[in-house]
Amino acid sequence: MSNDFSQTLWRGGCDVGLELCQKKDKAGIPYYFEPFARIQEIREDYIDGFLNTLCYFYPDFIGEYLKRYISTLQAYCAAYLKETR
Repeated sequence: MSNDFSQTLWRGGCDVGLELCQKKDKAGIPYYFEPFARIQEIREDYIDGFLNTLCYFYPDFIGEYLKRYISTLQAYCAAYLKETR
């Protein structure tokens, strides 16, 4: 539970993907960025809803971990878009 996700959410992997997209087809770049923008559109009440259902079957710490992961991922995606677009 003390994971800061720095190893999981490694920015270098995103940069490599962007470079590949730029080399193959520059018209695809907006589509590459789309998931980074869309994950930020997921509302907190929606996340709470499906995690609440999940915690009927799994221990609560699993839901807490996933909630932290999703919110951290959203923050990383927002920062990545701000820096690279």
